[in-house]
Amino acid sequence: YAALALINAALQDPIHRSLFNSRIRPLKLARGDAQAFERSTVYDRRAVEQWARYMAERERRILAGKWTKNHPYSIEDMEALTTTA
Repeated sequence: YAALALINAALQDPIHRSLFNSRIRPLKLARGDAQAFERSTVYDRRAVEQWARYMAERERRILAGKWTKNHPYSIEDMEALTTTA
């Protein structure tokens, strides 16, 4: 669970493995940032760092009251919040 550890290192309030597996992992797979195999998942390192930046920004927005804690995780938000022009 190196990907989860990298994401949690960017957060004040770390996420649990169950949340990662149910909400983040499917998005990473859908976006092509990970490949699922029979017993494991391989994550692209640069994409993990991008997801960590997204999760940290999401956390900041929740703490600032801009988003609720129930704000859905999304590829669109991740790309919008982490893409530099």
